[in-house]
Amino acid sequence: AAANLADEAELIFGLAQTIVEMNGVPDATHIRDKLSKMAVWASMCRAGWTAALAHAATTETGMVVPADAHVYATMAYGRSLFNEMVAYLHDVSGGLLLTCPTVADYENPETHAYMEKYLRTMDGVTGEDRMKIFHVIRDLTADHYGGWAKITNQMVGGGLHAQRMATLRTFPSEAAKARARGVARISERSAT
Repeated sequence: AAANLADEAELIFGLAQTIVEMNGVPDATHIRDKLSKMAVWASMCRAGWTAALAHAATTETGMVVPADAHVYATMAYGRSLFNEMVAYLHDVSGGLLLTCPTVADYENPETHAYMEKYLRTMDGVTGEDRMKIFHVIRDLTADHYGGWAKITNQMVGGGLHAQRMATLRTFPSEAAKARARGVARISERSAT
């Protein structure tokens, strides 16, 4: 699930970066701010999965199991921000996300020239390509599948609370406490 989240986060960022470039506004300050937040999110989702693999355990039968603490932390972090990142994607996409013509409109000989004229933004960006990106964004995040994805991201693994509790349960707290005691130069308390 953490691997899928990393892939999904990178796709959402990639769609955002692509559409802002196609729209001709990649340098607008408010867009760059949203893209930067999306890049951090995608990077952290990938980093969490990479850490889970780097700290994986091998069972007696030779099966490699990613480290639970990193998997749960990645899921809790990434899933808690999913809806916000999708909202950024929608915001940077612009209004054509809602009003972009259909493929049938584009392929209709009577409307094709208008579709290409008004969807095209610059050299190297065809109206058809821009329409395809808008359709992918809409289909993945703002249509029937998008609604399902929103709920899935909130509920996967027992919900966001359960993901955080699993992270707390699997976090190496003894090592963290030992480090804190070492920095404070206090000895470990004896059990009473």
